[in-house]
Amino acid sequence: MLALIAMLAACQRKEADLTNLRVVTLPGGHQIYAEVMLRREDMARGMMFRTSLAENRGLLFLHGRPGRYPYWMHNVQVPLDIIWMDKEHRIVEISARTPACLESDP
Repeated sequence: MLALIAMLAACQRKEADLTNLRVVTLPGGHQIYAEVMLRREDMARGMMFRTSLAENRGLLFLHGRPGRYPYWMHNVQVPLDIIWMDKEHRIVEISARTPACLESDP
């Protein structure tokens, strides 16, 4: 299962690495430029400690095989849309504006 995490907020920030971007076209034609996350460490870090994500940007988590992959929002500073896709890249679930978790003990 793939997971695409994108922000609704149009916050701007400089991207550290623009070479690892993939264009993701959503139903209706809207495109998001997603940072591809393949390594477990990168997926675990995800949006932790980032204060924003540029408009039309997101994170694309590519897992080795289909499955149910939960995500937690600890130390994520901003609300996110989380979109789960199946192996055919069809959207199977959306968690819109998932709230940030800034508690010290989640």
